[in-house]
Amino acid sequence: MENLARQLEQLTYEYQPSLYEVIHDESISRLHSVLEGRTGFDLPVGTARLVLHMFPESAFVDPKEYDIRPLAPLAVQDYLTENEPYSMTSFVKVPNTRSIISYTQFFQDGYIEAVDSSDLTEAQLIEKIVHYMEAFRTYGIDLPVHIRLYQIDAYNRAALYHPVIAHGDEDLAGLLQMVLSSQEKEPLE
Repeated sequence: MENLARQLEQLTYEYQPSLYEVIHDESISRLHSVLEGRTGFDLPVGTARLVLHMFPESAFVDPKEYDIRPLAPLAVQDYLTENEPYSMTSFVKVPNTRSIISYTQFFQDGYIEAVDSSDLTEAQLIEKIVHYMEAFRTYGIDLPVHIRLYQIDAYNRAALYHPVIAHGDEDLAGLLQMVLSSQEKEPLE
């Protein structure tokens, strides 16, 4: 019995999670922050919404601090710079209104978190994701990028669409359309 305990201890010590698991765990952690209202943004409670994470593998393998200022043109509305109180390592696009219904946060390590409580169509969502991927390539953010999209219902329950790993050479719009139209989602607890 003691030998088995030592073997289990050694296996636990030697276990290194895969990159996919690390990205999954980070995405779930960020998702919980959104669901629990710990994002720094006062989103309407109980409204159905989408949460998008786009994680370049390089953010976990070979972390870099990218100059995210060139991504500012993606913020069609006002955005907050790193001088604002939200984060020292990111800037945020928020609607220029009193009530925040969505935000997009660009982080220096190259990843994006977008939360939307509006009525985005599937086509608009795909357009945004493709636009962000093009920005990744344009500004030299290393590929591939893990794309994880969650749908949040009115009861604050999340479901994950099939994750996509984009290498930059595929028909991303077509792939996303296939994933979204399939309506196959994994409920999260």
